[in-house]
Amino acid sequence: MTLKHLCACAVAVLVFGGGIAPQLGAEEPIGARAAAEDVNIVFEDLGTTQTGVDVWKMACPSGTAKVSADVGDQGVVDGRRLTVTLVRASTGKTSLKTAGDGAISAPATLSGGSGTYYVVISKTIGYSTKVGYDSAQRCLNSAGADLPFSPVLAQDF
Repeated sequence: MTLKHLCACAVAVLVFGGGIAPQLGAEEPIGARAAAEDVNIVFEDLGTTQTGVDVWKMACPSGTAKVSADVGDQGVVDGRRLTVTLVRASTGKTSLKTAGDGAISAPATLSGGSGTYYVVISKTIGYSTKVGYDSAQRCLNSAGADLPFSPVLAQDF
């Protein structure tokens, strides 16, 4: 499966539901994210198209037992929601969480080993305004410690 197909599938899941219900809850205000948090936090924006989607590639190293990613809405309180979908490339397993307006989502998590994972960030369809976000992306060992890796913006829609 190519990245283009993966992105198309991820968008289809987000648009048509695919049996996955967004889960709200366990949110925190955007300012509460710890500045000293020793994880990969990426900053980007979803453009002005109504179907803006970004895809980040995570290459988790040997020793990975769990992978997580969240999304933080950097915009004003405006009714728009941001969603993070974590996809394990080798199995197609997914985990999805939605951030409240102006908040950070609970982490989307998958158990699994080393390998390629994709983090898909999307916004509520129908909003054509640009929105900034941040996303904490983590590869964790069995003790819950962060493992080193560098997230890569694979697709910027």
